[in-house]
Amino acid sequence: MNLNNLTLTDNLAATFPTTCAVSVMSLTSDDFIVDPAFNGTGNNNMLAAGNDLPVGDKGAVLLTVNVANCGTGQTDFVNTATTTGTAPDGTVVTDVSVDGSDPDGVDGDNNPDEESGTPVSIAPNPVIGLAKRNVKTELLADGSANVTFEFNLENFGNVNLNNLTLIDDLAATFPTTCAVTVMSLTSDDFIVDPAFNGTGNNNMLAAGNDLPVGDKGCGTADGERGRLWHWSDRLCEYGYDDGHSA
Repeated sequence: MNLNNLTLTDNLAATFPTTCAVSVMSLTSDDFIVDPAFNGTGNNNMLAAGNDLPVGDKGAVLLTVNVANCGTGQTDFVNTATTTGTAPDGTVVTDVSVDGSDPDGVDGDNNPDEESGTPVSIAPNPVIGLAKRNVKTELLADGSANVTFEFNLENFGNVNLNNLTLIDDLAATFPTTCAVTVMSLTSDDFIVDPAFNGTGNNNMLAAGNDLPVGDKGCGTADGERGRLWHWSDRLCEYGYDDGHSA
């Protein structure tokens, strides 16, 4: 039977304590008409009047909220929602949400009898990743070599990262018999420090760089975002028993 008078309620005040400030940032759906007045703290029905759900049909709603100013230690919460619909004979059916994207849960029996809260954690988890690649080494006629390094950074955590540094100690890589010169240092995403030399001033990034959540460098050879090119001219002398060098 088709279901009319659909409701979809989410009591955000029951999920987040009064010490938290909860704001609805976005409420959208491609399948239902949403109520733009929904706030989850009094007006708890996300759907406007007049929504229905035909037999075998389904739909989705996307809600984004901002949670701020929670008390110390208040980082983990559990949220549930409830939906109701009215059959043609006036019967009202209801279901409490199950965690995940399938209303039938995980058993696939076409009986949506599972109920479980959806966990929410706002505990900060800062994680940064770095990869370094030798793009190419070009041997020159004078016996030196141009070496191109690529550095890819990625924010794997759930908080934005500020005050980025990217350290490369070239003096620790090449022995004192090598003369190392930085030929070029560039980035499409970060502000680099033109004074970087890798032999004392070892931070390639200038002050003020950040890396938002989920942001990263792409690491391709065509100069796309997040890549730092570092050319070094390696002038090494190799001693021979006869006292000559090459």
